[in-house]
Amino acid sequence: AELMGVVPRMVRTLFAGVAQAPPTVEFLIGVSMLEIYMERIRDLLVEPSKDKDKGGHATSLQVHEDKTGSVYVQGLTQEWVSEEREVFALLRR
Repeated sequence: AELMGVVPRMVRTLFAGVAQAPPTVEFLIGVSMLEIYMERIRDLLVEPSKDKDKGGHATSLQVHEDKTGSVYVQGLTQEWVSEEREVFALLRR
């Protein structure tokens, strides 16, 4: 467990907190993953073959800011999960 990376540690900590919460508390947990490389933003939950524009080039998502100042990536996939193993399955895609 000491050799786990940051993401697996965070996932374990998150779900440990969920498990310790009172049963009256409900959680919705969404997972998104992106890569920023050479000023291009790529959705890591989309198969590379489906991540192409009409010209066959890898698409690049855009970062936006809403009226409240929150930053988001338009078009980024979000998968809803209910347990740790579902997150790790997404990481292995």
